[in-house]
Amino acid sequence: MTNNKKVLFLFIIIIILFVLVFFFPSIGSKLRIDFYSSKNFIYKPFKALSEEMTNYLKILNINNQNIEIISSLKNENTNLKEINNMLINSLSKFNELNYIL
Repeated sequence: MTNNKKVLFLFIIIIILFVLVFFFPSIGSKLRIDFYSSKNFIYKPFKALSEEMTNYLKILNINNQNIEIISSLKNENTNLKEINNMLINSLSKFNELNYIL
């Protein structure tokens, strides 16, 4: 056996023992308490990483929503500018008519 095969074999044995302890612990065993504390210790970095990723995805989602709102507000602003120009034109025509009469 090469070193890689030995390491793989040892890894498989450790996984099997870990699974056996997880599924078949004795009721009053200190091993069960140690196992759950080690499980929490192992899961802490992954939990923190998943929380960071969810926060990052929420921020990206909020950013995309804000970009859509900004684009709709730009369209509304251009429409309001056009309406304003039309009103200025109609007012100037009204003033010219009023001046003539």
